[in-house]
Amino acid sequence: MKLKSIFFYQAVKVGPKMINSAADKDFDLSFHDGLAFIHDKAQGITVAVPTTNIPQMQLVSYAPEAEDKPLSNIEKARLAKAAKASVELK
Repeated sequence: MKLKSIFFYQAVKVGPKMINSAADKDFDLSFHDGLAFIHDKAQGITVAVPTTNIPQMQLVSYAPEAEDKPLSNIEKARLAKAAKASVELK
């Protein structure tokens, strides 16, 4: 999931820089499996930071990118009808 900004309890070293916070205008920020990934495009460095060092982070969107969203009842019904129709054609 993409992040807009991250703040840290303790400074994080990204190459020669020590940062207390990171924003999406300066870094590519993402979050996956309990780790925040900070990628500095200029240096070509990616640093992983555990959530124990992150008091606050702001998401770009609240919908997870990698996971499927739950289907509504009407979507489930349409899929069931399409599956039934495809079985009858065989």
